[in-house]
Amino acid sequence: MTRDDAVPGGALQAPPPVSAPSVSAPPLPAPPLPAPHATRSTYYAADADAVESRMREQYGSYRLTDSRASMRDDIIGTSDFFINQCSIAGQADIDALSDYLTIGISTGRYEWSGGGEHGDATAGPFLVRPHVRLRALVSHAEVSCVSFDPAALERTARVMFADDRLRPVFDSSDPVSTTGSGLLAKTLMFTVANRELVLESPLAAAGYYRHLAATVLEWFPLRGGEPADRRATVEALSSGYRRGMTFIDDNASLPISIDDIAGAAGLPARQLDAAFRWHSPTRGTAADALRRVRLSAAHHDLVDADPTRGDTVGGIARRWGFDPRSFARHYTAAFGDTPRHVLAR
Repeated sequence: MTRDDAVPGGALQAPPPVSAPSVSAPPLPAPPLPAPHATRSTYYAADADAVESRMREQYGSYRLTDSRASMRDDIIGTSDFFINQCSIAGQADIDALSDYLTIGISTGRYEWSGGGEHGDATAGPFLVRPHVRLRALVSHAEVSCVSFDPAALERTARVMFADDRLRPVFDSSDPVSTTGSGLLAKTLMFTVANRELVLESPLAAAGYYRHLAATVLEWFPLRGGEPADRRATVEALSSGYRRGMTFIDDNASLPISIDDIAGAAGLPARQLDAAFRWHSPTRGTAADALRRVRLSAAHHDLVDADPTRGDTVGGIARRWGFDPRSFARHYTAAFGDTPRHVLAR
């Protein structure tokens, strides 16, 4: 990719199946789970008028230069992100402006310009930034892209980099390195090829969203931060989470505190919660993880307990640091049964 000085810049975009309002996030929120149920939108147009109508719906200004053009697209996604595979037979000029942030790659011909840059989407992935105009010449192309709601991506970035004031603004459509470009291309192509999983499983949708968001945030240049600094933050939180979880697993039976866990993790208490919210499968805090491990231990004790030996729910709850009055509520929420019923079996 090379830079020129004149052209305001752009993005490869399509409106998502479900649109999400912009939300003002509280300090260090958990990364958003995509909507429980993804939606799908498919379209096929076999004549130029239908192709032009569809593309105007998606991109705004659109001029078709081949009367024999046809088009097929398949969009699967949630309110936070969506995956689009679009096939265009024939040639078209695109002039687009979108509210979403998109990463795209293409086969065939896809020459684009925007934001003072220009490039070839067949040579590697590029970023389409919100409110930056995209101009593209497309011919006989298979376009694969993933788009993000900027509000969702902002919430994720704040947790990922442990910065509750971060507003992720990207300085370029170009990845930070050739290594990043290769990783982005592999991630994008894998995601598009396996997009059916997003439709079938909310857990898969959540996992895809988190991985894609992290990849984009790590490998495209963010304003006000060096890539090495961002990777160091991510690595510190990741290793801190692993050390913190090991400490919890090894010491859950002791009266450990959040400060103890933070010390073992090598992180300030505030960053400790950021590490757990990003890396924990449940996206909870360190305190949530400690409660979960202790609940699991209490569950095993209940299963092995014998009321005729004097074992009681209250005694087991206190052994693992729970107030007996609230233990039943936590236990039932975690295991779907009451501790009294489990003890009596």
